[in-house]
Amino acid sequence: MLRGVVLVGVFMVSVAAVAGPLPSRADKAAITQWAVQTLVDPYSLRSTAISDVTVVDGRQIVCVEFNARNNYGGYEGVQRTTFVVTPEGLIHGSRARPVTTTATCYAAGVVMRPFPELASIR
Repeated sequence: MLRGVVLVGVFMVSVAAVAGPLPSRADKAAITQWAVQTLVDPYSLRSTAISDVTVVDGRQIVCVEFNARNNYGGYEGVQRTTFVVTPEGLIHGSRARPVTTTATCYAAGVVMRPFPELASIR
């Protein structure tokens, strides 16, 4: 009986983490541009990751994870931010209507992958 329970548990975890398509090069370029325009020190980024395109609450989103320096030169700690996929391209979650919060990036099914392009902004 225990073996059956373990197998069901593993199956449920794998179903909850179904990945969507990878973000396009254009999506990654838009995120990099956002970082350059928005962050205090985008050249200091580390611990960068990007999610697959994921549907949360009926919207396609891409989440980005990063650790960046603040105005005092110290690292803030790992943060996640959300981008919403639209026909015109990505829109930062704070500008999307309705607003998409960073809590969305912690929803079940959001799979993060390394995003070295963001950490190598020059």
